[in-house]
Amino acid sequence: MDTQNEIIIGVISGILTSAILFIAVNFFQNTVLPAIRQLVYKGVDVSGSWHWENHFATVAKLELKQSADRLVGAFTYVNTGNSIFKTFAVKGQIQDRFIQLQLQSNDQQKLGVLSYVFEVVGDGSELRGCSSFYATNAHRIESERESFFRDAAIAKKLAHDKKIA
Repeated sequence: MDTQNEIIIGVISGILTSAILFIAVNFFQNTVLPAIRQLVYKGVDVSGSWHWENHFATVAKLELKQSADRLVGAFTYVNTGNSIFKTFAVKGQIQDRFIQLQLQSNDQQKLGVLSYVFEVVGDGSELRGCSSFYATNAHRIESERESFFRDAAIAKKLAHDKKIA
């Protein structure tokens, strides 16, 4: 074999080895590790739909998917009084019964950043905590105490009760 063939074989071997290692690492990180984490995780399951409503014709829905202690999902905010409709991508984590969520607007042309810290309370049907967000109309960062419920009817009833009070 001449030197030129040996170089070509060496380069091709290196490329194939790199490709195999890349595939193996991705498989391990995206399939094996999540499966192991799910088997080991013994905490509360918060996946599913969560609802919030207030007496100013505003509703929000938080859709969470959980893989062990990691959370991803979508958040939808609708204010029918002001014709505002916003959607956000959600990433977060849960530790014990405490949840941290970071929300980023799906509309890259508008500001939209929110953070939530929740506690799973009661029988696991309520997330109670605070949000921090940039209020575009007030031009400052604000926070509010909020509760989300698995049952939309409970969120609606509590919003109605606050309106009467």
